[in-house]
Amino acid sequence: MDVRIKPIVNFVAEWFELTPRQLASETRKREILEPRQMAIWLAVKYTRMSKVAIGANIGGKDHATVLHSVRVVDNLLDTDKFYSRSFNEMYGEFKKKVLPQISTYVAKDDYSLGLFNAKTLQQKTDVIKREYEKRLVGIYMHSVKILKNLQKDISEDNVMEGFRKTKITKELQKSIVKLRDYKMLQL
Repeated sequence: MDVRIKPIVNFVAEWFELTPRQLASETRKREILEPRQMAIWLAVKYTRMSKVAIGANIGGKDHATVLHSVRVVDNLLDTDKFYSRSFNEMYGEFKKKVLPQISTYVAKDDYSLGLFNAKTLQQKTDVIKREYEKRLVGIYMHSVKILKNLQKDISEDNVMEGFRKTKITKELQKSIVKLRDYKMLQL
């Protein structure tokens, strides 16, 4: 079993007084099926594993079963107050006991869950910064090319046709807008 899923399966099994083997079994008995679906829901939420990998690690299920489990849990949380209360109680303990163990595996919605550390945040910030710098260089190079073409047309003392002048002006305006947008993103 994958190291990212094992703490989740162990916790859910212990919470419902089952063994991890029972949780991953083929049975469709409600007392085992519901905890398995909860474990799958938690695995989808707190690991970056594919649905195929999650299913394979929890009883050899396929991705469709994983998707179905997530939908069932979400639906029951919305419609069944008893289920919701039971789930939230288990979920609260899960956050206290298991989440610190798996917090290095950042959740998909890590910013809303607060599951990132300063190093991870800095790495993400650096990646985003490099992306925008690349875009800015591309926009700058494009603007320089347009300006050189405009300068060439003017220096040759050519009388620019209305179309050519309009085209160059529009391209310059687009570049300026892109540069302005980039600058706004940096604020």
